[in-house]
Parts: sequence; C-alpha cells; structure tokens
Amino acid sequence: MLNYVFRMFRYGMSYFIATTFFAKDIRQAVLKLYSFVRIPDNIVDIVEWGFDIKSNTIYCQNKECWLTDKNNICRHRCRDMLNKHYNNAYKILNKHYQEWKLAFDKKDLQDPKFGEYVGLFVDYKIPFEYSKSFFDSMMMDCSVV
Repeated sequence: MLNYVFRMFRYGMSYFIATTFFAKDIRQAVLKLYSFVRIPDNIVDIVEWGFDIKSNTIYCQNKECWLTDKNNICRHRCRDMLNKHYNNAYKILNKHYQEWKLAFDKKDLQDPKFGEYVGLFVDYKIPFEYSKSFFDSMMMDCSVV
C-alpha cells in the first residue's frame, strides 16, 4: 500500500489530498488505481535529464544539446533524443501491457507485479477494455510530432 501512497503523493498531490475525504476502502482502491495508471504514464513522460555541477546547468540526455533559458532550465526538445526515448518507452510499455494482460486473463491474484491490480479490476468490475484503451492512449503518446 505504501507504494500506491508514494506515487500519488509524489505525482498527484491534489488527488492525494482529495482521497482523504473518501472512506478508507474507497481511498485505498483509488490509490491503487492511480498507481496502476501512473506507472505507464511515467514510462512515456519521464525523459531523463542530467545536471552539470561545474556549469550549474540542467541538460537533456544528449549532452551535446545545451540550450538553457535564464533559469538554467533546458528548453531543448532534441528530436533524435525524444525519438529514442519514445521508441524505448513504446517497447517497455508494450511489454508492461502484455504482462498485465496475461495476469488479468489468468485472474492471477498472486502475480507479484499485477496481482493487486487484477484484484482491483475484479472487485470493482472494471472492464479490461478500459485498461486496454488507457494503454493504447499511452502508446499513441510515444511519438514526436
């Protein structure tokens, strides 16, 4: 349960605060569902950044692409770097989805990665298609326009 709380607290503070108004069982289910969607969303959205101590500059993965604003925040959107990230994210996301589908199809409540989420979907009668649509939308985000 601590993982669910941490993810919501770290990435969705307002959602986390809102859940305090729910009954305990509903709050735990919401935290779990948020955690379920947060993981794929992070796979797509989090591009690795670095920090150069000498110049006190934040840069993208491609260290040769230095483009910072007055606040030393990288505003660069290197197409090659992002394409590489999104191609990799797509592969990871697709593998994550396949593992999720397998656990869900088997109704494997003991699966170490997805068992609790399978239980959530079963207990709350959440159609699998909702998760498929969500993963499809995440995969559509894996491109540079």
